[in-house]
Amino acid sequence: MKAGMMIAGGFLGAFGQLTGMGAAIYVIYDWNEVEPYTWMIQAFYMMVGSFYYLGTKSDFSYTEAYPYLYNRYLKSVANKQGVDFEEVEVFEEYVDRLEDQFRVLGIDIAAEISKLALEEEKGQKKE
Repeated sequence: MKAGMMIAGGFLGAFGQLTGMGAAIYVIYDWNEVEPYTWMIQAFYMMVGSFYYLGTKSDFSYTEAYPYLYNRYLKSVANKQGVDFEEVEVFEEYVDRLEDQFRVLGIDIAAEISKLALEEEKGQKKE
C-alpha cells in the first residue's frame, strides 16, 4: 500500500509540474522567463534518476519501482517485527515437500482442509 502511495505521489507531482509549468508558460509569464526553471527541474530529475540507479543498479521505470519500493517497505516492517526471511523460505520449502508427499499418497489437501473447517464451524455453532 505504501509503495502504491509513493507511486501515486510521484504521478501527482508530475501532474502538478505539468499544469504549473503550462500555466506559467502560457498564462502567467512567457517561455523566455520560465525556460531557466525548466532546466533546473530537468537537472533535478536527472540527479534523482542517477541516485536511483546508484542505489538499485537498474533504470527507473514504474514497473520496476513499485516492486522495489514494496519489497523495501516489507523488509523494514519484517525487521521491526523480527521476521527472518530465511526461516520463512525454509518453512515454505517444507510445506511444498509435504504437499508433494500428500499428492503421492493421493490425498487432496484442499478437500481435507475444507472438511476440517466445516467440522470446526459445526463445533462452534453447537457451543
